[in-house]
Amino acid sequence: MNYGLYNREIMVGYLILLLVYINASIWWYVIAGVLISVGKIVDMRLANEKIGRQWSHPFFILAGGLLFWSGSIYILVISGALEVFPLIDDRKQFIFLTVLASS
Repeated sequence: MNYGLYNREIMVGYLILLLVYINASIWWYVIAGVLISVGKIVDMRLANEKIGRQWSHPFFILAGGLLFWSGSIYILVISGALEVFPLIDDRKQFIFLTVLASS
């Protein structure tokens, strides 16, 4: 744990701690949202209802999760809370590729 996160200015410290929480927990929320959407699709299929519009919801949730994850990592690296970007070391390439992957 980097205890330097707690020794910053109050508003900057709260923002950094919020982004650390988002970075650590976003995939749990994404998995929960996708499972809820898949459950709704299964229920509609068992009730013989049309499910055409429901297929976009899990992909929208995944794209939103990827954007929140990449945005939080980008700000954490710029602020010095993290040392390197995952997967790609260049900050411009990282944010470009994650935004491209989410769209």
